[in-house]
Amino acid sequence: MLPKIVHAVVGQECNIYFDNVVLFPNPANSLFDVTCLHENQLADRWIWVPTAAEIGDIQWQLDVRDGENRVIATARTILRTVASDHGEWKSLTLLCGGDSLTHASVDTQR
Repeated sequence: MLPKIVHAVVGQECNIYFDNVVLFPNPANSLFDVTCLHENQLADRWIWVPTAAEIGDIQWQLDVRDGENRVIATARTILRTVASDHGEWKSLTLLCGGDSLTHASVDTQR
């Protein structure tokens, strides 16, 4: 269940959580193996903070394995990194829905 493109911003942490990209009742029963130029895999997610030198597209692949280490699913996506000031001149309208943190503007002000 990966999107075709995962967008990232220079200096901002990008995470792909494994339990969010599979439709298994218990993802903890599976093994996840990421193939990417940046090998920053943790038990529950893949994490990356792109730098200015990494602006552009990078291939990313996830293999899901069973208890006997057989690949049971594979998915690919593109990691697209842009500069932190990309599009800052554009006007933007945004509707945010969420919890008390959204109401307090904690995330939206960032």
